[in-house]
Amino acid sequence: RSSAIFSPRFSQVSMAEPPAPSHAHQHHSHAEHNPRQHQRYAPSGARMVVGCVPYRVHGSELHVLLVSGAQGKDWIVPKGGWELHETAEQGALREAREEAGVNGQATAHLGEWTLVSPKGKPLVMSLYALHVEVQHEAYDDGWRRRQWFPLETAIETCTRPGMCEALQRLAGAVRDHHKM
Repeated sequence: RSSAIFSPRFSQVSMAEPPAPSHAHQHHSHAEHNPRQHQRYAPSGARMVVGCVPYRVHGSELHVLLVSGAQGKDWIVPKGGWELHETAEQGALREAREEAGVNGQATAHLGEWTLVSPKGKPLVMSLYALHVEVQHEAYDDGWRRRQWFPLETAIETCTRPGMCEALQRLAGAVRDHHKM
């Protein structure tokens, strides 16, 4: 499977000329790096967000890394605003690095969902499977808790639409990618 699968909605977004890409080795705080004026919005006005379901395989068991939500009450996948200067996959990888402190390879596009945020705002969310290769001790959103869960436990814990479906799709995507 190609990790560069994009839905028609994401490929047809109208936008202003993107700013020059920032240097990958520079670290910025989340607020400094992610101002809303540099993010993508769908023609409907919905904010476009991208994210990853970070995973690793232990023997025959699949584990996923979840992070605490902004209010600290629930476990979510790393996700955030899709910036003008990046592809959806690049944005998803950036969010995983910032919010969960992990790097790896995007192995599959898990889907796209049109949702209403907890604050009542419309958003379009696209999520990718991320095979984790490196987990850093320090990361931009280090205030977030992070924890590895067996996939079944993560699915049972999930309360967010879209994220729950992505977790359910992960096992098939991993099986296809890793030829399990």
